[in-house]
Amino acid sequence: MADRAGQLRDLLRLTDAGLRAEQAKMARCNREIAAMQDQIAALRSPQIKAVPTADPDPAQRAGADIRWQMWAEERRKALNLELAKLRAAHDAQRTSLATAFGKHQATQALYDKEVELRRLKDSRRS
Repeated sequence: MADRAGQLRDLLRLTDAGLRAEQAKMARCNREIAAMQDQIAALRSPQIKAVPTADPDPAQRAGADIRWQMWAEERRKALNLELAKLRAAHDAQRTSLATAFGKHQATQALYDKEVELRRLKDSRRS
């Protein structure tokens, strides 16, 4: 019986390591999503507009502000697509994390039960 408890303790350590690894992956995924959202927000923030003057500056005359807006919109589209992919990966990671958590909890319950049975057996011998 002591051997079984030792095996369960070893398995418990493994499931704990697996759970921690999945938690680290989830944290990394959350950081990537937050960074992507920050990039999108930065492109959405209103740009500082120059006070209109009688003569527009050379960049405005060349259409640079319109080109920048077009580029920003295309970049937002690309970032949103990447964000969607990250969120899909996040959902898959959530499933992996839930599985690792369930394995760890089940192993913990088995270990606790084995320790309790061992304690009861030892108390009956006394």
